[in-house]
Amino acid sequence: RAEMTYKPLLLTVLWPASTLQRYLVMAALVAAGSAFVAICAQVRIHLPFTPVPITGQTFAVLTVGGLLGSRLGAATLLLYMAEGAFGVLWGNESEGFKVFSDGTSGWEIISGPTGGYIVGFVLAAYIVGWLTERGFDRNPLTATIAMMIGNITLYVPGLIWLDHHFPGKAFEFGLYPFVLGDSAKLLLAAAVVPAGWAILRHVPGYEKAFPALSGELKTRDYRLPLPWVYLPLGALVVLGALLPWGLAGGGHDPGVTLEPGQFTLGAGLIAMALAAVALTKRIPWELVRVAQFGCGAVAGFASFLHVAHILEARDEAFAFSPLGVGLIIAGLASVLLASASLLDRDEDQAAAVAEAG
Repeated sequence: RAEMTYKPLLLTVLWPASTLQRYLVMAALVAAGSAFVAICAQVRIHLPFTPVPITGQTFAVLTVGGLLGSRLGAATLLLYMAEGAFGVLWGNESEGFKVFSDGTSGWEIISGPTGGYIVGFVLAAYIVGWLTERGFDRNPLTATIAMMIGNITLYVPGLIWLDHHFPGKAFEFGLYPFVLGDSAKLLLAAAVVPAGWAILRHVPGYEKAFPALSGELKTRDYRLPLPWVYLPLGALVVLGALLPWGLAGGGHDPGVTLEPGQFTLGAGLIAMALAAVALTKRIPWELVRVAQFGCGAVAGFASFLHVAHILEARDEAFAFSPLGVGLIIAGLASVLLASASLLDRDEDQAAAVAEAG
């Protein structure tokens, strides 16, 4: 039986007719993807109780898999490994190019405690890409499922190799401190690709390929416009940013005076504004839905980032109390805001951009 597959977003948009041009485009996308992962790797937070840092790599890996598909996604991460370990394309053969976290390079990074995660990046990009080619990237719900599966996949070699270096400490050093952060990053990644499809729906030549969403929460005979769900949730995010948050050195301060609190406040205000505009029906609902998902992900990520800074400053594992009422409200409301964007389920696969595999 033929299996239905779909082109990933970037290949749908950038797929030329000429065979030679296709190979050139694919090579350019792989090189650009490896550079994107390298840039995100430099976003780094060191936790003193574990050798594994918090980085932006997970977000980049999941996004690359969703945008490029299985084969190109895996090829991108293989190139990233080769660049860092051996200096492929640039750098030098003995030390590699400084693309790994914190500007590091060399084979010793692959063979070190965190090397298993870098190997897991290849597997995660392939899995996310494979699911993307089965249509999982078309809405935030299925995209989140794909990103979650990919995130779990990269943990497997990462934890196995970490346990080899620190027997019995793999979960403590490489899993528990990162669950919240990786959840926020996969939500961000799950917002990127559906947002691209939402924009593509309104590009001439593609608009008829995507049925419009209802923008309503349906319960039997009762219908509630979803903007009325987003408005109070956005208001809760804003309220959480205005209430006291826990401080790294102890004590409390209004969240809006802290940089993560300002991002949370901004995401909440944008969510409220989008919901208000959506009530006028002057903006495509598909864009509103994905944007609300992104606002929830940004606010949740900012809240987690603040927790990470507290852990880093206090030099304690899991020193979560007291973090402040506002931080808890903002975090929970952010999760609910992102989840609410999954309520509209009238979407079908886009036949016009599909191909039989």
